[in-house]
Amino acid sequence: MFDRRTCPECQKEYDDHRYRCPKCHLINEFSRDNKKINMMFWPSPTMQSIYFIAGLLLLFIMPIIMQASYQDLISSSPILYSALTNFATYCSMFILFILLLIPNYPAFGKQFTNGFKPYIIFAIGVCLLIAFSYFWSWISFLILPGSINDNQSAVNAVTIDYPLMALFTTVFFAPFVEELIYRVGLFGFLHRINRYLAYAISIIFFALIHINFASSNLASEALAIPTYLVASFILCISYEKGGFASSYLIHVLNNLLAFILILV
Repeated sequence: MFDRRTCPECQKEYDDHRYRCPKCHLINEFSRDNKKINMMFWPSPTMQSIYFIAGLLLLFIMPIIMQASYQDLISSSPILYSALTNFATYCSMFILFILLLIPNYPAFGKQFTNGFKPYIIFAIGVCLLIAFSYFWSWISFLILPGSINDNQSAVNAVTIDYPLMALFTTVFFAPFVEELIYRVGLFGFLHRINRYLAYAISIIFFALIHINFASSNLASEALAIPTYLVASFILCISYEKGGFASSYLIHVLNNLLAFILILV
């Protein structure tokens, strides 16, 4: 499942999961999932693991560093502290991932120049995501009026008070970083083992990472779970069918629309 193949036509060595040789485009007749995985971005299994593990480590380490550096802000200006912590965390991950991508820049760049398919899937995916978000917001309002989970509440507060910082964090940095962590890293690595396992674990993990189980309002947290589950499913299937360009652009537009709606 972690094998590399040498193209018999041009002798290019490439990831065995690719449907075609990236150099001469000769069909890989032994590709396990055939055309289903042709659009995905395939760094090495080691790099996929690094994207996932390094991303999670920074998600946990950076808040600890910020807490030690800006301890006075926690009580005096908690919203500013939250804004700075999120910005520093995602900015540092963005810079790290840009550096980690250097060996794969040519293959990564082709994710955005792979014809019209990624952009068609992006359009379909973002419409489905927005439609479900509005539908579930209506259902949530009927069940528990005024319900909002802790993650969204924090995002709202930061966006209103520090919109420029929130714009860079949620619209520019977070989609890029999270797609590399959860789709390229986690989903892509598990996809080598089993496609259905990749979907199951990635969808559940992405949903749970956005839920605060220590919240004083667990009902609101529970109501938010379907939104994250469906969002994760749409992002995973968009990544599988259209590559990084599809899932990334869906993530960006979804966050941008949320950002605008908070401010208006």
